[in-house]
Amino acid sequence: MSTPITAVKGVGPKKAESFGRLGITTVEELLFALPFRYEDRRHVCAISALSDGLKQVVFARLTRIYRPVRLGGRRTIVRASVADDSDSLTVVWHNQPYITRNLRVGDSFYFYGTYREANHVLFDPLLAKAETEKEGKENFLGLFPQYSLTDGLSQNARRDAVKQAFSLLSQVEDPYPSSWRIKAGWRPLYDLLKALHFPTSMQELDA
Repeated sequence: MSTPITAVKGVGPKKAESFGRLGITTVEELLFALPFRYEDRRHVCAISALSDGLKQVVFARLTRIYRPVRLGGRRTIVRASVADDSDSLTVVWHNQPYITRNLRVGDSFYFYGTYREANHVLFDPLLAKAETEKEGKENFLGLFPQYSLTDGLSQNARRDAVKQAFSLLSQVEDPYPSSWRIKAGWRPLYDLLKALHFPTSMQELDA
């Protein structure tokens, strides 16, 4: 018997409609709708060691916030300067004027964005405040699943829904008898789904 997607905590009628546009109407379908790629945020890079054109994580202190620049229409540019023990860097967000509400000079953050060496800029990074580099590791670093989206759904909303779905269901029907699966050396399907949605390492994902 299938469990409706609205049984997932935080999924009301509007989000259920959004999931429906992706062909997901039950909790079981949610668990079998796998990520199409993963964001690799496992490693923190010193600013001086950033590689051109790659998306990378830095942990840095905010040293300056510039006045937002308003372009035509609703376009805006927010710029800030950050620094770690190795170097300083400019961070730029496009069309996210609200980001300034989360910024205060002197605070430290994780930033995950694309680095361009020519301008020494990190573009449109995700960020998370952390007093120390150790403090925020659990929530910001790791392999993060990326899902297909539609109006009304963000990556965070999908990840949260999947986490709640695993809490809601303690198992899924396994098509193979346990004796055959154990002989083949396969883990239970429920465990495999968890590893595919939230891998702890590339080795686990490959397996």
